[in-house]
Amino acid sequence: MRQGNYKKNMNLLNNNPGFTLIEVLLSLVILSIISLSVFNAVNFNLQSNTRLEERFYASLVADKVFKEDALYKRYSENERNGQVEMVNRTWYWVIKTQIGVDGYLLRKEITVFNDRKQENSIYMLISYVPLKKKEVDV
Repeated sequence: MRQGNYKKNMNLLNNNPGFTLIEVLLSLVILSIISLSVFNAVNFNLQSNTRLEERFYASLVADKVFKEDALYKRYSENERNGQVEMVNRTWYWVIKTQIGVDGYLLRKEITVFNDRKQENSIYMLISYVPLKKKEVDV
């Protein structure tokens, strides 16, 4: 009688629905691949947002430098640089001014950097300003 109960219990264990070890490992591999893909997508999105935010603030710096330059009516052909404090960061800029061949057009190129070495530019603004002949400093 004891042996009959044993066989009966073994049959119950073998007939129970459940996952094998291979099925569990395969599902873990699939889950890890999916979670890694989601992590990479989120990481890419954060990096893109950071770059976009940096370019936005650099455009504000370039716009500010351009407006200050126009306010003081600096029309001579030269290259100047400086720095601006904005959003708790120091931004470095270079402005190159060139007078057109006919003397009636001024080209201003403002480049913004986030480091003092000014190796990699973040933003560049190029603008053309119409001039009267008497405004040009030669």
